[in-house]
Amino acid sequence: MKPLLFAVVLGILPILSYSVQGADGYPIFRNHARVKVQYQAKNPNSKSWTTYSTTLTDALTESMIRNQLLQRHPGYVVRVLAASEGKDVQASVRYQIRRNNSSWTTGTTVLRNALTESMARNQISARYPGSEVRILSMVFK
Repeated sequence: MKPLLFAVVLGILPILSYSVQGADGYPIFRNHARVKVQYQAKNPNSKSWTTYSTTLTDALTESMIRNQLLQRHPGYVVRVLAASEGKDVQASVRYQIRRNNSSWTTGTTVLRNALTESMARNQISARYPGSEVRILSMVFK
């Protein structure tokens, strides 16, 4: 019985590890992937964000993407909105939002190529500037 249980656990581990991919520090993309990235950058002295699109190579994690973008815009603040390896991914996101310490309002939206919680938060923050956003759930379609 123990060898069978051990084989079942070993069979499930790769599936479980795949489901947590995308957390900061874990690979989102395969090696040598060309990743299309949409992001916003701003000078710390400015209040407005500028939106850019670019293609990066060998950026496997969100932090690698952010670091490559910071290298292109030294001294700027960068937020990643979306990343894609070619195929569009849609996620239904439940979130809460508030402004100026008012009460929290709950909403639901569909976001494109928001692969991580921080990308979803950045896309919603871009829609509602100056607001505080909490992500409650993400369901990929």
